[in-house]
Amino acid sequence: MVKNFTQNDLVSYLYKEVNPLEYLALTESIENDWDVFQDYKVLRNAKKNLPLVTFSPKPSTIENILRFSKNYKA
Repeated sequence: MVKNFTQNDLVSYLYKEVNPLEYLALTESIENDWDVFQDYKVLRNAKKNLPLVTFSPKPSTIENILRFSKNYKA
């Protein structure tokens, strides 16, 4: 059985958000289908070029949480 994979499937594959059977099927498709491989390469390169973003709360948010936890009575 041949399954046509979408770009969404390939993105899920890149982020390891597929189950083991889907992972094997996608890997096989990437290895054996030139068009799927090309799409995979484009998406892989796009992922590599995304900036690494880190999030941190404002200091006032941390202060509010700490203040709340000190005053919390269980």
